[in-house]
Amino acid sequence: MTFHPESDVNLQRAYEGAFIENRYRLVQYLAEGGFGAVFRAEQQILGQVVRQVAVKIAKQAVFSAAQLLEILKEAMILAQVIDEIEDSQAKRFLVRVYDLGMLQGRDQRAFIVMEFVTGKSLQKKLEDYRIMPQPMCLKYARQLCIGLSALHQLERPVIHRDLKPDNVLLTAGDEVRIVDFGLAARLEQAVGFVRGVAGTPHYIAPEVLVREESGPASDIYSIGVMLYQLLTGVHPFEKLMPPPEYHEAQARQWVLEQKRRNTPLPPAALNPTVEPRLNEIVMTCLRFQDGDRFPNARALLDAIESVPEVEPEPRDKLLAQGRETSESGRWKDAEQILRKGAELRPQMEDRTQFDLCFRWGVALLMLRDYSKATEVIHWAEAINAHKHHLETRRDRAAFYGTLADAAKQSGGGMIERQFRERQKQELGGG
Repeated sequence: MTFHPESDVNLQRAYEGAFIENRYRLVQYLAEGGFGAVFRAEQQILGQVVRQVAVKIAKQAVFSAAQLLEILKEAMILAQVIDEIEDSQAKRFLVRVYDLGMLQGRDQRAFIVMEFVTGKSLQKKLEDYRIMPQPMCLKYARQLCIGLSALHQLERPVIHRDLKPDNVLLTAGDEVRIVDFGLAARLEQAVGFVRGVAGTPHYIAPEVLVREESGPASDIYSIGVMLYQLLTGVHPFEKLMPPPEYHEAQARQWVLEQKRRNTPLPPAALNPTVEPRLNEIVMTCLRFQDGDRFPNARALLDAIESVPEVEPEPRDKLLAQGRETSESGRWKDAEQILRKGAELRPQMEDRTQFDLCFRWGVALLMLRDYSKATEVIHWAEAINAHKHHLETRRDRAAFYGTLADAAKQSGGGMIERQFRERQKQELGGG
C-alpha cells in the first residue's frame, strides 16, 4: 500500500488494520477530531498482544521539527505532567500517554499512543439520564477535581481550557479519565494567565472571550457548567441565542452581555433535591468574574467535600431491594418492589432500566403472569435494541435462556418454547 503526505488523505482507509512502528496493530477506527484519527490498537511484542491502546494519527503531515513539536504539544504536556505529579491518586484520573513520535517509513505523520478507555464519555452518560443522581454527580466532580487540582498546583500550572462532558471519559469501572489536552497550556507564574482564545463556546469562561486570558478559574467555570447540566438536565445558558443576523464577533459580544446581566436560575430551582451547599457551589463556579469563583480545582474540591452525604434516592433503594428479593426467590415481594421501581423509569439510565425490566420480567414469569411478563420483556428488548447492552449473540442467548428457565419452572410451556426458540436462533447465529 502506498501512503501520501497530503493532509486530506482518508486516514481510516489508509491506516485501519495497519501495523506501525513494528509494535502497534491499528485494529479499529474509532473517530476523527482536531488532531486526526483515533484507532483502537494492540501493542504487540514478537506477535504477542501486550495491551489495548488508543493510537492517534495526525491529519497533517510533518515537514519540520518545529511542526512536529507543535503537533505533539498535547502529548508532551501530558507526559511531562504525569512525571511531575506526586499524588498517585490524581494520576488515576488523567489519561496516560505511552508513546509518541513521527511514523517512520510512512508519510511523516505524528502519532500518539495513549491509554485506551473502554467505557463511555460523560456526555453519553448524561444522555442516558434525564437528571443524574446527586451522589453520582458528586463522585464524578470529586474525581475530576482531584485530577485537575494536580495540574493546577504544579510549579508551572497546566490549564486544560477545553473541559466539557465529551472530554471526560468513564472507565468500565466508572472512574473518570480527563482527556483531550489539545488546547491545554502551561501558565507562566509571572503573568498569572495563559493568553489566547481556546475552548468550546458552550463551556468557555467569559474572561477568555473578554480579555483573551485563561487561568485555573476558567477551568472552574467549565466544571460549573457541566455540574449544572448533570444536576438539572439543561445547560445554564441554553436559551442565550444571539440574533441570526449577527456575525461571529457581534454574537460573542451579545452572549457576553447577556451572561453579565442575567444569572441562570440556581440548580435547586429546577431540581429541588439538590443540596443547598451544592447549589451554592455550582453558582459560585458560574460567576461572571473569574475572581469571584473558586480560584482553582483544589479549592473547589474542598468545597465539594463539605457537601453533606445524601440518602440514596427512592429508585436506588427499590432496585437494591428488588435485586435482593429476586435473588432469594421471594418472587411476590420482588414483583411488587420492581413494579414500584418501574414507575421511576424515566429518571433511570438505560442500562438500569434494562436490568429492572429483565428482573421484573423474570419475577412475573415465576408468578405465572405471562401476559404482563411478555409486555415487560418487550420493554427490555426495545431498550437493548436502542443501546445494545447485550452486545454479543452469546449474551442474548443467555438472556433468553434465563427467561425460558423461569417459564419452565412456573409451568409456562408455550412461552418457554418461544424463549427457547429465540435462544436457539442466537446460538445458531454464531
